[in-house]
Amino acid sequence: MFALDTHSPQILSVDGLKIWAAQAGRSPTEAPTIVFIPGFASSSLLFDHQFRDEELLSKYCLITYEPRGQGRSEAPTDDAQWSSLRFAQDFEAVCHHYGASKVFVAGWSAACAMSSDIFEHNLQHLVAGLIYLAGMPYLELLGPVNLPTVAKYYHPLMGATTGDTHGSAISDFVDICVWKPNRANMSYTFRSALVGTIASTPTTTRTKSMREHHQDPTNLLKEAPNFASIFIVGDEEEVVTPDGMISKYKEILPDVQVVRVPGAGHTVFWERPVETKKAIVDFIERVTN
Repeated sequence: MFALDTHSPQILSVDGLKIWAAQAGRSPTEAPTIVFIPGFASSSLLFDHQFRDEELLSKYCLITYEPRGQGRSEAPTDDAQWSSLRFAQDFEAVCHHYGASKVFVAGWSAACAMSSDIFEHNLQHLVAGLIYLAGMPYLELLGPVNLPTVAKYYHPLMGATTGDTHGSAISDFVDICVWKPNRANMSYTFRSALVGTIASTPTTTRTKSMREHHQDPTNLLKEAPNFASIFIVGDEEEVVTPDGMISKYKEILPDVQVVRVPGAGHTVFWERPVETKKAIVDFIERVTN
């Protein structure tokens, strides 16, 4: 079975939640490891291209997991379980499960902020480098770089529970993540799976995953400049402003490598997998050699 098609969550986090994860490619003991983390309310299915790419599979250990409350992972029942500490502990549990000790953390969109949780709770010893895919290093920065139109698609996902418009709101949210000319490349089956992932998650879960997830980026801001980092963003963004994000990154991580990908929207790694792969491979080779 294809790695991303497995059903049951298999990793037990500290507080007893089961976290879904998958691994493909080489062993983490013999090759660099990349941990791909999907953004708000989304699924690891988005990393379909990466987990089918023969070059990536031959060079690296690829791991992905769905954060608590997303996709196939279990959702907390207590507000305290949405804390930054719990998100960091999930990351740690995934690394330990696969025996990965030095990983390149590749978060997409809101999941880029997972790096803040990792550093806040002193797990940076597990990090070899930081790969930011169209997102910001901590949640507080998302608002200032979002395009004004995003609220039109984002707010209904945080407030609606039932009704005739809820399905269309989810569908529209998926669409703005892919630049319109590239949407034709997404099969109906694949798009339906992405929409279904969000739709099958209770609105209260989606809401708490963001509003109860409080971060203190102090340690990230102090330590992250000592780590190699790359920021990859599409030039045709409809969710965030590339120029605004790049400006913020230059403030936080002065030595960050910036790669702008033409002809790609918010899901730059899905829309332009070849260009994104080249940027990631070149970055990892530079760091590890």
